[in-house]
Amino acid sequence: MHIAMIASTHPPTDARVAYKEAGTLLDAGYRVSFIGLDNGEYPSHNRMEVHLLPRPKNRFLRVLKGNKLARKALEIDADVYIIHDTEVLYIAKYLAAKGKTVIHDAHEPY
Repeated sequence: MHIAMIASTHPPTDARVAYKEAGTLLDAGYRVSFIGLDNGEYPSHNRMEVHLLPRPKNRFLRVLKGNKLARKALEIDADVYIIHDTEVLYIAKYLAAKGKTVIHDAHEPY
């Protein structure tokens, strides 16, 4: 099973994303991809596939960049998508409309 994590603010080195969640899934035998925006940080392990898009200069443009994150998500064709940032939660509806399973991992209480 292929699981993709989508984040617009969390880097691929985020402890929760890369090491706790992805690490646990990788240890269990899942294929894991990270789709996010490039901030120059890369995980120290090479077991997770990392797909980075250029990082916009401000939050407004970052939210709009979600469309490119969604297209990349469909391109890699994962079985399950985990969205880590509320600002791009609208991607969940798009992926669900395409028949994909989507989970929102709210790091903060909303």
